[in-house]
Amino acid sequence: MNLGQYLFGYLQEKGSADLPGFGIFSIQKKSATLDEAEAKLLPPSFEVTFVKNSEVFNSDFSKYIAEKTGENLFIVQTEIKETIQSWNQQLQDKKTVSVEAIGDFFEENGEIKLISKNQITENPAFFGLEEISLKEIKENKVISEKKDTEDDYVFNKSILWIFLFIIPVGAIVFLAINYQDKIFGKKSFDISVKTSTHRIVEKPVLKKDTVKADSAKIQKKDSLKISK
Repeated sequence: MNLGQYLFGYLQEKGSADLPGFGIFSIQKKSATLDEAEAKLLPPSFEVTFVKNSEVFNSDFSKYIAEKTGENLFIVQTEIKETIQSWNQQLQDKKTVSVEAIGDFFEENGEIKLISKNQITENPAFFGLEEISLKEIKENKVISEKKDTEDDYVFNKSILWIFLFIIPVGAIVFLAINYQDKIFGKKSFDISVKTSTHRIVEKPVLKKDTVKADSAKIQKKDSLKISK
């Protein structure tokens, strides 16, 4: 039986749990903290706390496991008792014991203390806040500043090239318009094309009938002269 996993699930649902022969577990609200060693800002959370008390006896937790697993309540209580005895033996021999999903227990001056391993942050009260790595923020800031500097350099460089191109070209165009004669010289001659129109006089066309009549008259005159 993975007692630590069942205990953690029970704590999330009920808020506290009595473990006979060992002590009382509960969930405590923890404010946002700064972990200087890891350079992290930890969000608000709930953590598991523990108070040693060998005299407690409550069957609610064993009933919870029996409902989840479908096991007989007596068998579940027996397994819990054996697990607790194993924890106490390790604390006596090694002064420490690690419980999955709960944390590390260690004995100091006759007291058992818990270093919570699993912090509960998935709670509506905390709006799903996540831990913040200050190291990553610093690195991102350096990268962002470097990028901005490079962008400014490219922008300033572009402006410089624009001025270097526009000013000379503008000066050449200005001089070409206003001092054209001095640059290219005066025109040596003007080319002009004059066009004139000539009136074409049409020659009179003699009709054939008129020609025949005139020749008849001439012949008649000649015959009269001969007869005289």
